[in-house]
Amino acid sequence: MLIMLLQSLLGVPDDEIIDDYHRSNQSFQNRKPKDKENDPSSSSSSAAATAAARTGTTTTSKKGKLDRSIFSGTNPEAMVSTLAFLREKYGSISPGYLDDIGFDESWR
Repeated sequence: MLIMLLQSLLGVPDDEIIDDYHRSNQSFQNRKPKDKENDPSSSSSSAAATAAARTGTTTTSKKGKLDRSIFSGTNPEAMVSTLAFLREKYGSISPGYLDDIGFDESWR
């Protein structure tokens, strides 16, 4: 969302912002995920995998760790909705929303 705010502040048209986000999402989806079983830096260990197999659980995530794939990427409809919401609630991205969050003219 930060990039969208910066693009809007710089006067980039909404259709270009939406297209950028969509292309970024496609690039993210095309990246090959790490092979966690063969990655020594991975948080899952063979002991954790064995314990999970014994208990019948399938996840070995640690408490406090976020699944980055859930929070990465977007679709065009989400960005259209976000832009529309900000404009509806605050009147505009800049100065409306940005002023509201404390990023006023003195910061810009």
